[in-house]
Amino acid sequence: MNEPPKVVPLAPRPSEFEAAGEVLRKNEETLRENMEVVARLQFARYLALRKAGFSEKEALELCTK
Repeated sequence: MNEPPKVVPLAPRPSEFEAAGEVLRKNEETLRENMEVVARLQFARYLALRKAGFSEKEALELCTK
């Protein structure tokens, strides 16, 4: 016997959005700290590219990819 296909919602229910928002709020401080680390790493990458001989424009372009 064939079962009918499952129906999968295309968008999360409002309660799922609320739960996701709560997770973000609870982790906001950690997320901000991580963004600072990522920013320092991106800047270090830019500096390493410049040191390796890339022009400012080339280094910036590579850092945006």
